[in-house]
Amino acid sequence: MNAGIFVDDDFVNVLPDAGLTAAANNDGFVPTAALEHVTAYNSIHATPFEDWTVVVGSETVVNQDLAAAEGTRAVAFAFYHLPSVLMKPPDIQDWTWVSWGVKVDAGGPTSRGPVPPWTPYIRQLAAAFALADAATHAVPELRAGILELAAKQLTIGARDISAKMKEAGKTE
Repeated sequence: MNAGIFVDDDFVNVLPDAGLTAAANNDGFVPTAALEHVTAYNSIHATPFEDWTVVVGSETVVNQDLAAAEGTRAVAFAFYHLPSVLMKPPDIQDWTWVSWGVKVDAGGPTSRGPVPPWTPYIRQLAAAFALADAATHAVPELRAGILELAAKQLTIGARDISAKMKEAGKTE
């Protein structure tokens, strides 16, 4: 949480079906054909575990253990956080003020100048990902065509974001 990043390291063990541990760490998904206990590691990169946050569902959490009930469709995140006394204070030159609009992707002022809204471009990428996901549920004869559309959508979205970034770079 201190770094403000999503760490893509292994972070859990799954029991009783330890065979699910690799899938949980690689894909972030634990099938729940039976009750599974998803136990967060004590720390990642010397940053201690803080808590589980269950976003969807009502899974039971006790310390580092999240009990995923049979047949559940929960969404949960494990958070790791260094106590503030252990953090190195940032240099003042690294600080910046950010408006609420920027935080919610609508653009706006910051102490380093205005930030353009990216929402239309992010939506283009989200549409590509949604199409790719939809392809996994489509009948086999349509799957390739849907994935081709998803790839085109992604290419166009990335092109548009790149153009907007280049345009923003020219105005500074």
